Amino acid sequence: MIYYIGSSPVFQLAKYAFYIPALIGICQNCIKQRLPIILPQVIKIPLFILLGFCVLTLIFVNGIEQINPAPVEFFQKAPQELPIGMGILGFKVLLGYLPLITCAYYLIRNQKDFLFLSRLQVSLIIICCTLGLIQYLLLLTGVCQGTRNAVRDGLFKASLEARCYFGGSLLYSSSQGVIRLPGTFVAPWQWACFLRSSIFFAFGTGFSDPKIRWRSVGLVAIALVAINAVISGQRIALILVPICFTLLLIITGKFAAIKRFIPIAIGLAIILGIPIVTDLEIAQERINSLLGRWEASPPHEFIVHQFEDSWKGQ
Repeated sequence: MIYYIGSSPVFQLAKYAFYIPALIGICQNCIKQRLPIILPQVIKIPLFILLGFCVLTLIFVNGIEQINPAPVEFFQKAPQELPIGMGILGFKVLLGYLPLITCAYYLIRNQKDFLFLSRLQVSLIIICCTLGLIQYLLLLTGVCQGTRNAVRDGLFKASLEARCYFGGSLLYSSSQGVIRLPGTFVAPWQWACFLRSSIFFAFGTGFSDPKIRWRSVGLVAIALVAINAVISGQRIALILVPICFTLLLIITGKFAAIKRFIPIAIGLAIILGIPIVTDLEIAQERINSLLGRWEASPPHEFIVHQFEDSWKGQ
């Protein structure tokens, strides 16, 4: 919606017109009833230490770079244009999301509230994943061109100019066999984060909701998350979604009661099987991309290399 109206920073910040007054109201209510705002209490001291480090970083790193920009290194594409703005953006993220712990604690008062929010979350997952599937079909059928007509590096970079009706920057170069879809989010990596987190919410509703109707809705959400993990080109989602789902089955003990879910499991297998059987190349291409990326840069070696690099640099 923001991109349809205009990508002005004012529109990007418009959501805070709803969030900040609600947050102030909750804080005022906590003060009035003498309830703790920072929850759990044990994070208070670590939180203040973190905020202290953030303030020091904002002043002595971003602030100094703003006053005296560092020279551009040979490996940098462009210098930071507004370091102090980047620091303020980081603060906005930290201070914006942290109070959600407090909101969740006080707004989920009983099982009825919890079920309402979990069902609402699953409904949003289904809507977003359905739109993500539509986005892929629009690109596949040529209604949206994506980055097909780009040249050189543009064939391998997500672009906002290539956006397809909803969501932000995407990459779809069928001639090169590369695809990175943003779904309903601004960037592809955010869509991957959404898919990874959604499997937990969908699993909770699909296997634990007291009403069979909502358990079925939850399982449909699981299927849609799995399908989007395959077609979106997000390698991290492709590997973590099935792993997280299997771990949840083991940890919650649902394998022991699997007979109860056999009919639903069959339906889930059919839903998942249709897109894979109809186009085996898509699934195979995603798996090959994942394996190729893993072989080119194994995650564990990357982490060790980054740690050694940081250690030497400090």
